[in-house]
Amino acid sequence: MTTGILHLSLMEDDEIDLDVAALQLAALDHPGMDLDGYMDELDVMAASLVAVSAAPMSTVRQADVLGSGPIDVRGAI
Repeated sequence: MTTGILHLSLMEDDEIDLDVAALQLAALDHPGMDLDGYMDELDVMAASLVAVSAAPMSTVRQADVLGSGPIDVRGAI
């Protein structure tokens, strides 16, 4: 885990996956925590957002989708 955190410091800012970095940082406070389930959940959320964004949308529809966030896609957070 610490190796992943150290690796982040060597990366360019635009190369860092912020969601993964946040999980790695949070895991420092929870030794032994398995991040695989959380990583899977991020993959599902990303796939859902790609599916939603693939269809052409009006500006109003885009605002609705962004405003609804992952709550409509994955359930209450």
